[in-house]
Amino acid sequence: MDYQAYSIRKILDAVTSGEIRIPAFQRGFVWEMDRVAHLLDSIYKGYPFGSLLFWRTSSN
Repeated sequence: MDYQAYSIRKILDAVTSGEIRIPAFQRGFVWEMDRVAHLLDSIYKGYPFGSLLFWRTSSN
């Protein structure tokens, strides 16, 4: 598995275009809006926040 750094803009563009999708087995969204805002603020400020796992599939 390779590590690659992506900007938030690139990830958001990939989500918008459908290149990145949430799999059917992903649990529902459970965060309150203020928690989401705090996470985005931390990312914007460059604080470490863990990692995201992207799974490449052969289906479109």
